[in-house]
Amino acid sequence: MKSSTPDKAAKTDSTNLRQSLVGGAMVLTVAMIVTKVVGIVYAIPLKAVLDKSGVGIYAQAHGLYEIIYSLALAGFPTAISKIIVDFQRQGRYSDIKRLVKVTNFFFLALGLIGSLTLALLAGFYSEKIMDNPNITLSILVVAPSIIFSCLMSTHRGYHQGMRNMIPTAISQVIESIAKCIIGLSASYLTKAYFTDEYIRYSTVLGRSYNSFAEAYTDILSLSAAGAMVGVTLSILIGWLYLIIYRRTKGDNVSPDQLSMSPEAYTDRYLFRQILTIGLPITFAVIATQITSFIGNAIIQNRLITSLEKDISAVFASHSGWLEFMDISKKDAYGKIATDLFGCYSFGDAFFFLAPALCEPFRMSALPHVAESWLQKNRQQTEMHINLTLKFTSLISSPIGFGLASLATPIMHMVYAKRNTAEVAVGGPLLSVLATASVFLAIYATSNTILNAIGRHDIPVKLLLLGGLLNLVITYILVGIPSINIKGAPVGNVFGYILIAVLSLIFVYRNTHIDIDIFGSLIKPLIAGFVCALASYGTYTLILSCFYHLIRQRIATVIAIAVGAVIYIIAIGLMKVISKQELESIVKKPGLVRILSKLRIVR
Repeated sequence: MKSSTPDKAAKTDSTNLRQSLVGGAMVLTVAMIVTKVVGIVYAIPLKAVLDKSGVGIYAQAHGLYEIIYSLALAGFPTAISKIIVDFQRQGRYSDIKRLVKVTNFFFLALGLIGSLTLALLAGFYSEKIMDNPNITLSILVVAPSIIFSCLMSTHRGYHQGMRNMIPTAISQVIESIAKCIIGLSASYLTKAYFTDEYIRYSTVLGRSYNSFAEAYTDILSLSAAGAMVGVTLSILIGWLYLIIYRRTKGDNVSPDQLSMSPEAYTDRYLFRQILTIGLPITFAVIATQITSFIGNAIIQNRLITSLEKDISAVFASHSGWLEFMDISKKDAYGKIATDLFGCYSFGDAFFFLAPALCEPFRMSALPHVAESWLQKNRQQTEMHINLTLKFTSLISSPIGFGLASLATPIMHMVYAKRNTAEVAVGGPLLSVLATASVFLAIYATSNTILNAIGRHDIPVKLLLLGGLLNLVITYILVGIPSINIKGAPVGNVFGYILIAVLSLIFVYRNTHIDIDIFGSLIKPLIAGFVCALASYGTYTLILSCFYHLIRQRIATVIAIAVGAVIYIIAIGLMKVISKQELESIVKKPGLVRILSKLRIVR
């Protein structure tokens, strides 16, 4: 059966839309920056609406959701990309078109199974595992989004394999904006509506309560479910955009390429290829989510254990801030544990900032590393690997170490309208957790490289090993009353350091590529550490000498700016970036010449 697709494809030949490794990464980086800014705009008022208890409910519901969600947006899109790269190398463009049809049916079935599984697990997870029935509704509301996520995976994986990152980038921006607008509106209006119902009738959904404090938790659980509505609808909107894009722009395969292509493989063969490559990658990501899921359950239960052992020691470890959060020793242990977990969750958006900003380089690197590896071009493979690792370190180190040095001041600045006590509890936790984000970013990049060269099994084994270490440390430390929630981020640090180091070792063992450890990793990490020291020193000095003249938020901004300047100087002094690498990013020769004269580039 003929269609108009080839004509559309002629308008947008694949060779015209392909982007270089850095070019594709830049497209995704711009999108990532926009989505992160929108994410912060979303997270700050959302946390204000949900309060600490609502944040805890939202975070715990999101934990189960992310496990199922990972099935869609982890292994299988990567598998599609890698298969497409191989088919392009062989000139099998008929297979590329047929692959899309096969994956659409596969992902639809996977999405239906995932949504049903999430819905069925909602009650058991909430009541038996997390001991918090208020989570159930949020999980049920977000369950349908798995279907749309799966269907969207086909399109994103296809465009990534064709090295056209624009559709993925735009869909990410659309999705984040939709989630911000719909999620915030639904959460705020839900809370306002049921608060008004209680004021008028002393009921919520017709149920009577003895006091507003008793009803408030249920109101917040409904408000958290409203935020989850935003997640579901935003993914639906992002998927619809990708459908419209494909129908209007074509699939980047020209009629000439189709005419010269050999006969396509059978659906069964293509399906087997998807499973062979996709399942190990998916298991690796699922291992991360399961570890996080188990970790959250361990944190909640071990916090309750610590409270049962010595509640006074738990309260004393936070220097009186829990009392300022209106938490009493007479409260139920489960509620106290959820509130502490909510403070820990305040740092999540910051923790994932560094790995997320490195994601564009990983996504762009996968098809390039895969292609050069399949072509047995060692020089190109070495260049792509080292370049990706270097930019990962350059981006993650100042963000991760900088956050570690200024976690509490930054949280005070961002969450200015929140209870100061909640930030005082959450800030030190983020200081430890932020360090782990640097190693998570390095591991994720090494993971992408291993997937590109076909070693899909290694990341699973590493994640299981690192996750086990994380869980053991978390179990021990959180169960100690004097440490309690402060032990949660420590397990992450040791777990991610272990798998980051091991993943680099396995990249070398499987490629025998000369990885520039000093130039691509150690130098940027040193520069990031120097940046953190400069920021912390500046902030401390300003508060010590000019406390009555300069506000804390202004001091934080100045400290961040000084750290950024020192970081750039450190990069220049250590000659981290070469002139050729800069030219691949910056297309203005004048700027390159200026930076060369200033000896910022070598």
